[in-house]
Amino acid sequence: MELEQNYMIYKTGDFQEKWNAYISLLYKPLIENDACMLYDLFLSLDQTSITLEKLLMLYGSYANRFDASKKKLENYELIKTYYDPISRKNIIEVYPPLNAESFLNHDTFSRLFLNQCGSSHFDFVKLHFNDEVGKTNYVDISEKMDLSCLESWTQEKEETYLNLKPEEGKLKYDFDFETFLKGADRIFPMRYRTKENLSRIASLASIHGIDAVDMRKYVQRSINPNTHVFDFEKLKKQVYANQKIIKPTEDPYKMSPVKFLQNKQQGAPVANADRKVIEKLIKNYSFSNEVMNVLIEYCLNQTQQKFSKAYVEKVAASWIRLQVDSKEKALEVCRQENQVKKPAPKLPDWYQNTEQSVPDDDLVQQALSLQRQLGKEKNDEI
Repeated sequence: MELEQNYMIYKTGDFQEKWNAYISLLYKPLIENDACMLYDLFLSLDQTSITLEKLLMLYGSYANRFDASKKKLENYELIKTYYDPISRKNIIEVYPPLNAESFLNHDTFSRLFLNQCGSSHFDFVKLHFNDEVGKTNYVDISEKMDLSCLESWTQEKEETYLNLKPEEGKLKYDFDFETFLKGADRIFPMRYRTKENLSRIASLASIHGIDAVDMRKYVQRSINPNTHVFDFEKLKKQVYANQKIIKPTEDPYKMSPVKFLQNKQQGAPVANADRKVIEKLIKNYSFSNEVMNVLIEYCLNQTQQKFSKAYVEKVAASWIRLQVDSKEKALEVCRQENQVKKPAPKLPDWYQNTEQSVPDDDLVQQALSLQRQLGKEKNDEI
């Protein structure tokens, strides 16, 4: 291992509230303390570029111990490592642990856990996480917060609040919030307009090409009239069901990625799996719509119009290493890739030598004499 090697570390996926408990009680008996410490270190270095030498210093150990712990994390799918042999750089993606139910039902992990810890500890852990493992037939009857106190919240109060809140808390998205929120006090009351909700709504609209009018309709259908709970998963299902075809703009790369892909397949609906791949890449790598669309086009051209998840993610990771952060850079990378050709076979030096020598008179006379003699012998045979 070379100490100068560079690592880019990214945290990916949704980390649940109990992720630390899952690591301590489920994974730690299998991967041991050193690997847990390395996992915590990787999480602390999210979106950081760092050399191996610096990593080892922060980890407080030698390279062989670091490598052993990293392999354990890879074996249990807590991290994935990618390597570019050209730039000699690495990308480490850090994933959340499985929850208790998924872990204890995993064909491999659960057997290894039982083998390592025994049936008594297995039952203890199952009981500890009983609210996850055994609540399949239960109904949530918990008391919901009474939000009626915000019924009197007005647009004037909202504007005052936005002016008073810290600058970093304000939202800036390429989404028509003015149309979306206009006259929507009853459809989408102020109490639902949290930063998280507005951010997720704007992100969905941008990726899937949903205008403000349609989005307001979908949001209204996603609020339970009885519990007054905003169901984001229900909103996603409605967005996924939207198959409205949008004609390409003057610059097609400015389209939403899902609609761009839909146009590439002659208006055919985009599969949910493909939508999720696009969402993941934009979330994890912060690709703009333009860069994402160039990436989609490039991958389709390279794979005979197949949108392969593994290939798309591989190309996306290489673009991160190449620091592709604009449409122009993305198109330039594609152009360079398309210009790469196999080198022509090298010909011997004599092949290029076209110079001809003129034979002397004696040699010409000998050749003519030989021709006449051969002709005479042929006639005699006839």
